[in-house]
Amino acid sequence: MIDCGKRKRSTDYSPAEKSPKGGSPKTRREPRLSRTFTRLHEVVTLADLSELIQYATLGKTLGLRRPSWCHLHRSRKLSGVTVTILEGASQAHFYRYYAQCPNLRKWYKTRCTLTPCAGDVASAIFNSEMLCSRPASADKSGSAPDVHKDDLSWHPVIQTFGSETRGMTAYLLTSEQMSKHKFPLKGAPGCCSFLSTNSDGHVTDGSPLYGLDCEMCLTAQGYEVTRVAVVDSAGRCVLDELVKPDQQIINYITKISGITRTMLQPVTTRLADVQSQLIQLLPHDAVLVGHSLDCDLRALQLIHPHVIDSSLLYRREFNQRFKLKHLSAVLLNREIQSAERSGHDPTEDAVAALNLVQLFIREGPRQIVELYLERLWGTKLTLLSPPVNSSSDTSTSAKSPASDATYYDSAPDPQPAMASRTPRNPVTFGDALYKAGQPALHLGTWDVSDNLSANQPWVRQRCGSEQKVVAALRRQAHSHSLVVLQLGALRRLQNDALARQRKVLDVLRELCVVFVGPLDPGYGRNDVRKMFRHCGPIRSVQLIAGTHRVHAVVEFELLEGAVLAVETTYSVRRPVKTSTLDMEEWLNELREELRSCHTVFISNIPTHSADDLRTTFSKFGPISDVRLHEKPGRRKRSHAFIRYGTNEAVEAALTSPAWLLDRKLAVCRAVTPLHLTSWCHSASLTTEEASIGNEMEEEDKGSGLEDVAMEMRTLDTNVGKLFKALSDNTLSIIILPGEEG
Repeated sequence: MIDCGKRKRSTDYSPAEKSPKGGSPKTRREPRLSRTFTRLHEVVTLADLSELIQYATLGKTLGLRRPSWCHLHRSRKLSGVTVTILEGASQAHFYRYYAQCPNLRKWYKTRCTLTPCAGDVASAIFNSEMLCSRPASADKSGSAPDVHKDDLSWHPVIQTFGSETRGMTAYLLTSEQMSKHKFPLKGAPGCCSFLSTNSDGHVTDGSPLYGLDCEMCLTAQGYEVTRVAVVDSAGRCVLDELVKPDQQIINYITKISGITRTMLQPVTTRLADVQSQLIQLLPHDAVLVGHSLDCDLRALQLIHPHVIDSSLLYRREFNQRFKLKHLSAVLLNREIQSAERSGHDPTEDAVAALNLVQLFIREGPRQIVELYLERLWGTKLTLLSPPVNSSSDTSTSAKSPASDATYYDSAPDPQPAMASRTPRNPVTFGDALYKAGQPALHLGTWDVSDNLSANQPWVRQRCGSEQKVVAALRRQAHSHSLVVLQLGALRRLQNDALARQRKVLDVLRELCVVFVGPLDPGYGRNDVRKMFRHCGPIRSVQLIAGTHRVHAVVEFELLEGAVLAVETTYSVRRPVKTSTLDMEEWLNELREELRSCHTVFISNIPTHSADDLRTTFSKFGPISDVRLHEKPGRRKRSHAFIRYGTNEAVEAALTSPAWLLDRKLAVCRAVTPLHLTSWCHSASLTTEEASIGNEMEEEDKGSGLEDVAMEMRTLDTNVGKLFKALSDNTLSIIILPGEEG
């Protein structure tokens, strides 16, 4: 399981955002981790987690792609990443001893389910193969990192345009790209009154290029054109016009535009005049070139389908753009937009953008990257062979004060821990950190280094206790971009650990069980299923035959099913056992935590009615998301979770009857954590297990579960101390890998 909190660090599966000490958690301005509501229940693999940690630690240094399964907000503000592995603990332990984990619950709000972690998790993190990146290194003086000449596939320019030198038409923006970058298009919002050029769509590699640049001022209507310049393929100026805006000018922005009141006083040219000149000037196969050309065309209220934008050719990571002045200085060795001059010269800027595009077309993407890799992108080019390391399985976890996370092993892993995504010479994450001058720190309370080679490129330190781990973290965390902590609290209870975990799972399953009866002797399993199928998906039904009456034990897949059964059906009660005596208090704590999620559970839904479901429940308030669950083979009913924007809407949905296709829907407040699809993945309770429940209850005192509860409380206390020891803007990830078996 992965938990994320909203402060410095967190211990649960999801990453969290950390606020300044003593302050309340922040959800804005600071780094945080999030997942969409409709994907919260999807299981996260070790490869996914590894991808997140690599992106959070080396994303600013290398051209790493963003993780696809989550969104790390404001990653550039991250000061470090801390991954805490709670050895022996699982998602089942967290929810069974929910009351004993106040720190995990408080600081780690974003939770996910992690596939089972086989082997040493820390080793898997360090030995995971780098994804979509190049081997990086940096000397301690802060010089640029190295990259190998044979592998430039990581570079955003190569990823976009490939390595081959091609003709001019290969770099034209497609209509989809123009729409994405807000270029004016026919039929697009806000472009109804725009004029179109006389382009006929027949463009070849020999079509003429025209550089375009505009200067603007601020009017009551927004930014409007005050000067337009166009140059031909040879860089000769063919149009340079001052334009008087139709609206009153509020700010001439002279420092940038170079336009003054005196310059515009004698001008009579209006926007319509310049539009007419441009339409007459441009041939039918003209290609317009500019830097952030979308802004110029929108200011001109002009639509032209064939464009090349120099800011999109020389790409940076994370869709950032270089300034035209910087590109001109580095690639053309030409100074433009000089501070000594008052304002920009649009002709000069148009020529610079034109020459940059011509250079890119002439040299090709690979040659451009190799020639200007260090000067423009800040990376050295070397001919050294990359180190070869074997990658192990990729079990990883991330916890962040700014984004905290914890992973639990409650779902089977259908795929290998980590698939190789690089065809040759894989470079491990630990090597990449070391070569980037950011060696990781590995702290632990017990000997976890048996599987790790002694010559690995990270700093390992064994601590005698959790208190010493906290002290070491405070002393050394600031000098490491990644710190991996291993706490073995539950590992100390090694004897019969799997048996204890089985009993923990049994207790969680009992939360979804209700006792029904007495029933008429003629009742069968199917009759009981029909009686309760409106409450939610049923895992199993067991009949207990008496002398005159029949009783039934019904186990639901979700806790909400048991809640609805008790609330809506007569003669239904929960089993009374030692393990369930505090169930109501436990449920109230779950409800209180989920109250801020504004989520309701709906059952007895006709299939293929997701849109109807949204329509039915939108009358109670605005709906943020709908997650409909339909299992193969179930043709009649399904269930769903609906997230509202306010608690008032939730209360209205709970107190008002809802019907869909002549079927009354069962509604209650969600009590199942949103990342879970079921409380456990074990087989359902058998008749034999139900009959010997009392025997197990008698054994609980001596079974060691009391020791587990105490260790969970101690572990949670240490998590709280670790969280407080984290520096601001730290991504804190907590992994609950579970027991190996």
